[in-house]
Amino acid sequence: MGQHFFRNAQHTMKQPPYHNTDILITNDDGILAPGMDVLIERLRKRYSVLVVAPQTEVSGCGHAISLDRPLRLAAVPGQEDYYSVDGYTTDCLYVARSGLMEGTLPRLVVSGMNLGPNLGEDVTYSGTVAGAMEAAVWGVPGVAFSSIERKPEHLDAMADAAVAIVDRLMGMLDNWPDGGFVNINIPDLPGLGPDDVRVVPLGRRRYGQGLTCGTDPRGKPYWWIGGKPLGCEGSGSDCAAVETGHISLTPLHIDWGRGVSGDQWQNLFATGTPDKKAM
Repeated sequence: MGQHFFRNAQHTMKQPPYHNTDILITNDDGILAPGMDVLIERLRKRYSVLVVAPQTEVSGCGHAISLDRPLRLAAVPGQEDYYSVDGYTTDCLYVARSGLMEGTLPRLVVSGMNLGPNLGEDVTYSGTVAGAMEAAVWGVPGVAFSSIERKPEHLDAMADAAVAIVDRLMGMLDNWPDGGFVNINIPDLPGLGPDDVRVVPLGRRRYGQGLTCGTDPRGKPYWWIGGKPLGCEGSGSDCAAVETGHISLTPLHIDWGRGVSGDQWQNLFATGTPDKKAM
């Protein structure tokens, strides 16, 4: 399968396939996103890096995967070990693992750095966080990085902080919890590093239910979702950490039932009665 894959991809590489990759990088902002570019530049000085990211921005795609159409892989001109896929974040990782890496695994998956926060409920919509989640599905450590600001003034300093955190995480891979991944949000401040990290749970991020309705030039109606953030709640949460100028690190897990009391739900279900409307 490997030689067939590489021939059809129509790209050249120094040493195909990628069997000894330290870090696989992706995002949901797209292959040309500056937040990812600054990370790649720094990480390549330390590790072997393979980049496979969406051809265009797919923010909000979550853990979506393309099952109803073929995907196209393209080498980025003038870049080494740098590819785009015309799909979602998870598509990129799937093509990287099963195609470019021929089923082998990286030591770590880094997703981001996203330009914009992923706090609280944001993680359920985020393609950036889904990149780290997909790594956990493979049994590989994964980390998602996000900038609190969409247009940060200190992007280079934030990238330095992210790389220092990656160095710390690479040193703990042997003890990484199975099925676990981490979500990290970095404030737009200079001089931050691992000592500024606070390990915190998710808060609650509230959004307005904004919906703009209109008619397109062809006379067809459309609905455009765009609820504005109303605030972030939770003492001791990721929201609180970044508000005080700290880097939030939130441990997450592919088992969404962790921390939920099965006994409590069993009792609630056993003692519940049908809604009156159903009677």
